[in-house]
Amino acid sequence: FGSSQLVGGQLDSALPAPLCAPCLRRLAERAMSGNAGDEATFFGCAYCNEAFPEEHELEVHEKVMHQDKPYKCVPAPMPERERRLLNKAPTSAISKNIPLSEVGRHCTPEDCWVAINGKVYDVSEFMDRHPGGPTTVLAQAGKDATKIFNDIHKGVMIDRWLRPEATLGDLGVDEQLM
Repeated sequence: FGSSQLVGGQLDSALPAPLCAPCLRRLAERAMSGNAGDEATFFGCAYCNEAFPEEHELEVHEKVMHQDKPYKCVPAPMPERERRLLNKAPTSAISKNIPLSEVGRHCTPEDCWVAINGKVYDVSEFMDRHPGGPTTVLAQAGKDATKIFNDIHKGVMIDRWLRPEATLGDLGVDEQLM
């Protein structure tokens, strides 16, 4: 998958698969207005009701969930999971070094933390956007998911898919084990 991108008001065809016309118009309007939070900027799946704030997320979703269908993007309203985040107070790290015993206390769909490559992430809001579905993420809730993440997502930086506030801190040594 790939997508053409708007660069300086012009479509750059050298960049990665074409956007549908409505999404291209939306992207152009978004670039001109600078309003990235507008509800009209969500990229919707033409085959189900999923919508994503970034086009690359939709591309991965369609590639995984609708494998035998061509890429197709439709304008979509803001998903409920995004709307809920607007009313949620920002989260800050509990500490710079978060022990795995603390990560283990956050293992529900509403409060889901994982450790990956030495960092602790709150993936509660990301679960619904995960191309493999929320149960895939929930299976690793409260654990160090480094091995399974790296085995499946070879070389992918998780920070690209999460909001900055989802990074809670570094995985620390569990004082109870010392």
